Amino acid sequence: MLTLVFLLMILMAVTGWYFAKDFFAPYVIAPCIWIIIIILYKLLPSDIYPIANQFPGALAVWSMGFFLSSCMTEYITPAASYKSANLQPNKILLRAYILISITVVPMICIYIFWLAFTTEPETMFRYMRIMSTKTDDAIQPPDFGPLIYCCSVAYVSLFFVFIYFKNKWLIASVILANIMYAFVNMAKINFLCIIFSSLYLGYSRGIVKKKHLILGLLFFVTLSFILQSVRAVGEELSLVEMFSLYLTSSIVAFDYFVEPASALSFGENSLRFIYAVGYSLGISEAPIQTILDFVGIPFPTNTYTLMYPFYKDFGILGIALFSIIYGCIYGYLYKKTRTGSKLGLIIYAIFLTFLLLEFFAELIFTNLSQTLQYVILTALPFIFSNENNKCVK
Repeated sequence: MLTLVFLLMILMAVTGWYFAKDFFAPYVIAPCIWIIIIILYKLLPSDIYPIANQFPGALAVWSMGFFLSSCMTEYITPAASYKSANLQPNKILLRAYILISITVVPMICIYIFWLAFTTEPETMFRYMRIMSTKTDDAIQPPDFGPLIYCCSVAYVSLFFVFIYFKNKWLIASVILANIMYAFVNMAKINFLCIIFSSLYLGYSRGIVKKKHLILGLLFFVTLSFILQSVRAVGEELSLVEMFSLYLTSSIVAFDYFVEPASALSFGENSLRFIYAVGYSLGISEAPIQTILDFVGIPFPTNTYTLMYPFYKDFGILGIALFSIIYGCIYGYLYKKTRTGSKLGLIIYAIFLTFLLLEFFAELIFTNLSQTLQYVILTALPFIFSNENNKCVK
């Protein structure tokens, strides 16, 4: 069954390439990612369980829904208008974003680093990771209140400075602020978001070449190995073991351990944001944790691909429904990006990393609060646009 799904992925990737001639079209990159993951699953030496249950069928449904809906949505979505393609962001807001990024965010990062260093100096990197994931009640991150939203501002600012600013010191300062935040979180995903989204942005504007994308991903692999080594005290992994753990374990965990339509509350995984809002208002139960339980495949893992929340909540119908929703979102953003919208380009660059990690976990609806922060912070400078401001210097 997995072989048939693999052939289906190849068919979709080839068909998508025929029409788009662009690897970063959603209906090209999505099946290509699954092709790579399945190949690695087959080739990497490992004691990992064989896929023999629900994953191939679920993946076929997800991929077909995403492929068809993204293609159709791109086709029916109107091109970005001349006005929207040439809309310039509000320079006052952009400068406020940058000021926040290069002042508040470094102070937050320095405080977290200092707290870890003074509390648990010998294993401070592990300590910072636990603070970030909140997996130990005895180790909790500082409460920064509303200031924590400044970290989202810094990430969005990264894209604005690449497009609208020419001052190299300013660009370097915003990059540094983002790297600092990724470092104190000890999070590989944060580094991937910075590296891949930035490279795609440069690639879409003709600044970055394909070889730079490959070099960037190789750099990320090296960086990931280093991060894993310094934060996982007593859990040394070889490079092959790390590849197996982070690239292929999720599909096996989904195949064996995710029960369809088994959520205790309606849509508690897919609609977690609604539960979180309701809980803050005192009208609903607490939302589920985003850090999932570990299972053995046989080595421990706690990621189950992006299909997990939809399958867990609604079964195969949930996968079909949300694959269409996903496809519509990506098809719309890609059409706007391809026809010149800078707003669409920035949001698509952010969302592209989420798609790159489809084999790993779901990052749009599970963390909808964070997703909305990125979208709103990106849109605000364009909403309050300076029509006559051609370039921020």
